[in-house]
Amino acid sequence: MASNNTYSHSINLRYILESQKLSRKNFLDWEKNLRIVLDCERKLYILDIDPPKSPAANACASELTSFKKYEDDARDVKCIIMASMTVELQRLHADMEARSMIQRLRDLFQGHPKNSGIYVIEVNMSGFTSWVMDTGCGSHICTSMQNLHEVRHLAEGEVQLKAPFTGHGERVSDVLGLIHSDVCGPINTEARGGFSYFVTFTDDLSRYGYVYHMKHKSECFDKFKEFRNEVEKQLGKSIKTLRSDRGGEYLSLEFNDYLKEHGILSQLTPPGTPQLNGVSERRNRTLLDMVRSMMSLTTLPESFWGKALLTAAHTLNRVPSKVVESTPYELWRGTKPNLSYLRIWGCDVYVRRLMMFGKLDSKSDRCKFVGYPKETKAYEFYHPADNKIFVARNGTFLEK
Repeated sequence: MASNNTYSHSINLRYILESQKLSRKNFLDWEKNLRIVLDCERKLYILDIDPPKSPAANACASELTSFKKYEDDARDVKCIIMASMTVELQRLHADMEARSMIQRLRDLFQGHPKNSGIYVIEVNMSGFTSWVMDTGCGSHICTSMQNLHEVRHLAEGEVQLKAPFTGHGERVSDVLGLIHSDVCGPINTEARGGFSYFVTFTDDLSRYGYVYHMKHKSECFDKFKEFRNEVEKQLGKSIKTLRSDRGGEYLSLEFNDYLKEHGILSQLTPPGTPQLNGVSERRNRTLLDMVRSMMSLTTLPESFWGKALLTAAHTLNRVPSKVVESTPYELWRGTKPNLSYLRIWGCDVYVRRLMMFGKLDSKSDRCKFVGYPKETKAYEFYHPADNKIFVARNGTFLEK
């Protein structure tokens, strides 16, 4: 009887999903309701935990039973999600598993608002049955004015749609007083490790910056926690303010509750004013320009942009800046940076082999320099023949 009551209660709770189908405007509320339903049905773990590996052929009965339960629950969760979508979204996600589906939806609906969304109030897309992607500029063109519910005609002589930005923000007086953050991506080519995004955290006073790779935008919250734990322990100070745009990755309930719990003030820029988050916007632009230049001077595959990005950030923290009197590193660490170990990224390097199997074997391998490991005082090298990256203390650099 208890089991039947629980099942009946779950069916009733599912009504909160079925009563309002998922759309761009209600994603945050929809996901919150979905988690409530799955938590009630003891299936929330499907979205939060990595799927188990398939059991071996000789696995015990308990392992087979546990894996079978996971498969059944995962199928139920997928059906619940699909049933709460519009027909168009169902077609896009029909071949995906539940966990991948949620990640895709977060990337789709929690992205940055586009400028067109400020002026076009509502577009009725119910009559569309297919989409065509323009890979050149990516613009969406509505061919019928009937699809625009609300537009405004400009008055005669009205050209300028908004006033020029003339504001200048005040600098804080201590490190970690204000952290600027922004997410960039997706990058067309996945970096090694499957990364398509990166997030930056830049200190306002010193302009010292951290960069983290991400597979999905939704990882931004975890990266901020990782960043906060490191810098507060290293500097013995606390982050006071986090400034970001209105990207959905910064607006989740978990993120905001975490900031409130730790006394961190969240500053969100007004819609359509990226200038107010100019430090992060400029940092991301500078990093991408550096990566583009570095990649153009090497024969490494495009998937190495992730390594180039980390190297660019490493270098940027150690060179003089117009904004600060010395270098970001000196203001952040309190000591002048050592630049003698810096090398040209992507250059050829001869690295001595640790083991030789024959007396006539070569004593070194020709590799590529691809970065500075964070965990040790050494270099990262790429061995093209083995397609592997390894760490070594030194090598003979063929810099030109």
